[in-house]
Amino acid sequence: MSRINKSVFIGQGGKVYIDGELEAQVKELTIKVTGKFTDLENCGTFETESVYEGYDTDGTMTVYMTNTDYAEEITESFRTGVFRDRTIVSKLTNRNTGEEASYSVSEVIFTEVPVVTQKRGVIEYSIPFKCAMPVKL
Repeated sequence: MSRINKSVFIGQGGKVYIDGELEAQVKELTIKVTGKFTDLENCGTFETESVYEGYDTDGTMTVYMTNTDYAEEITESFRTGVFRDRTIVSKLTNRNTGEEASYSVSEVIFTEVPVVTQKRGVIEYSIPFKCAMPVKL
């Protein structure tokens, strides 16, 4: 019999808040920070060195389609050039220990009009975004 790890955070107690309001229909939230590196090839060596040049922070939010329609808002932003600056907060509680993990990202700008995916009658869509560096709360 395998040992049960009670310190692992499991997703059933997770919540996502957008601009302070609970977004109940989030299926998945991914935020990542990716380093930018340039490769340098130096004469006289076979080794390639890398130089750090900064980072990009972006993510994707997958939501079930409800009355909240992000597609209309994003399309309007593309038409007008005025983008709403949002904040996303993700909270997860470990049911076994009561410990919480929370992250916040600000300066969230949705970068694509979401394409709808339908699986077994459930409609969902993924919304990519750019954002500032995540902050652990």
